[in-house]
Amino acid sequence: MFFVLGLSTAALGAALPSLRRIYDLPDQDGGWLVSAYNLGALAAILICGLGSRRLSQRIALRTLLALFTCGAIAMGVVGTWPVFCIATVLAGAGYGGLTLYLNSIVARHSSDDSFSILSRINAVFGVGAILGPLAVSAADTHARAVFLVAGVLAPLGIGVDKLEQPSKSRVPPSKATTFRTHRRVVVVFFALGFLYAGLETGIGASEATHLDRVGHTAVTAARIASLFWVGLCIGRFLIPTLARTQAPRRIVRLSLVAATGSLLAAAHPPIAPIAYAACGFFLAPVLPAVLKWIAQTMEDNQLANALLFTASMTGSVVLPALVDVLTRRSPARSIPLSIACISITAIATTFLIPRLLQSGTSIAASSANGVSPDS
Repeated sequence: MFFVLGLSTAALGAALPSLRRIYDLPDQDGGWLVSAYNLGALAAILICGLGSRRLSQRIALRTLLALFTCGAIAMGVVGTWPVFCIATVLAGAGYGGLTLYLNSIVARHSSDDSFSILSRINAVFGVGAILGPLAVSAADTHARAVFLVAGVLAPLGIGVDKLEQPSKSRVPPSKATTFRTHRRVVVVFFALGFLYAGLETGIGASEATHLDRVGHTAVTAARIASLFWVGLCIGRFLIPTLARTQAPRRIVRLSLVAATGSLLAAAHPPIAPIAYAACGFFLAPVLPAVLKWIAQTMEDNQLANALLFTASMTGSVVLPALVDVLTRRSPARSIPLSIACISITAIATTFLIPRLLQSGTSIAASSANGVSPDS
């Protein structure tokens, strides 16, 4: 299932230059399509998150799988641009809901080694994401066929509705904190998820456009764009082993710093393909490490994960669209530089979380001892 989700998600950004030609769109139009896909994902996450106690997990998973299947197949066969956009939103809804459910289930079943296991299952997503742009480049003017294939393969994941959802958190209460104690920490984690998702999705949505604008053909740009997902996939297999003993916050910070450097390097056209691949490698451990960080911090990590994925989908909708608007009439190098600004902001948020945790713990201890924080 993760493979199919990765295939369609990565293919969408890489297919933009070809889709503009297929539907006879202006050269800079359609950049918001990835945001529309993620808008559907965001809507599904909000519905699934807010209604998690009322919705049957099996029914929800089957419904989401049906949405993704129908949307992806429609993307592969429809002949008009408006209908293609509607199908994209439907496929995005299925993608978002399935991502939330599957990551949350795996994280809670494997809390003792969540970083490694989450990294590996997201590496499978990365394998699909590698093949997506490569398939788009091979299909050329038939790029929509990639979405048709994803839709046909998706029903093979029907078994996901049999996964069991644990009812209780495995985080030791003595080490966990509640939302009431750390409201500000939740907000910063939300901001970090928002920024990271915008960073990853922004690269996936804009890389092929950037390469197209600096002189590569649409086919070559789509092929090169797969290197980012190659780096992401390799990193998710290798880095958990290399960084097993490192604290999650250290992994997140170092990864974001290295990714920022890679994006700055991507502003130079001769080394842009290698720089994007390196950026994918360095970003690989960020999401699994953030999920582990939350699990070590929050008592209700299921709710925290729902909030994180809500933030992620919000960032995936807003930030790529913002990058598209800001760079549409700017030099090509403004694309990676704008995305680098998102990465720098994400780095800043990682330094806020420990301070807020320490502050919140002090306030909670004072309250428990009957001492007013303001006394």
